[in-house]
Amino acid sequence: MNTKRLGRKIREKRKQCGLTSQQLADLCHVHDGYIRQLESGKKVPSMPLLLSLCDELETQAMISNY
Repeated sequence: MNTKRLGRKIREKRKQCGLTSQQLADLCHVHDGYIRQLESGKKVPSMPLLLSLCDELETQAMISNY
């Protein structure tokens, strides 16, 4: 998985939805620092968190083999 690419996509969708990292963190029940780490590609979300992010950002997770 390309974590930097995933992080960029999360940041893009968050901004399109008009959310701050703090607001998205609150919605997903994680710390805002963790959202920033995801967006910078330093962390990889668990599957439950990825699904929660998709719900809150009104998008779908596309799972594929790289």
